[in-house]
Amino acid sequence: MPKERFTLGYEADRSGKGIRLGTLWANVEYGEGDVTLSLDGFADKSTLFRLDVLRDWISLLEREYDVTLDERNKELMAFPRDKNGECE
Repeated sequence: MPKERFTLGYEADRSGKGIRLGTLWANVEYGEGDVTLSLDGFADKSTLFRLDVLRDWISLLEREYDVTLDERNKELMAFPRDKNGECE
């Protein structure tokens, strides 16, 4: 099993107290992403529960986005630059 890159540390799936509510999908050919939410077990929860879970997911994805953006910026800085700082 691959090591997780980011997590809030709750490890709900390993504690036996969590349930899978969806899946992240990536089209590897076009670089497009999608999310499938299982409405069974999610839509029937309270709005406070859903808001809390959604905020956690959004925070985790934003963190991963920021890490990946930093990696990309480092890659771009490796390109040769002209006197104006533009990539050659």
